[in-house]
Amino acid sequence: MSDGSFMQQRLPGIIAATKQAGVRRLILVSVFGAGAPPAKPPDSLA
Repeated sequence: MSDGSFMQQRLPGIIAATKQAGVRRLILVSVFGAGAPPAKPPDSLA
């Protein structure tokens, strides 16, 4: 799912399951949108 649709497809089910289980708070940590890695590492890391 390299098109970024993973969260759109999975979050509704996760939210429904947490509600059904009586979970009051869901904490989601994501780096979605943080950007693509550089094509090659900087020379200082090579």
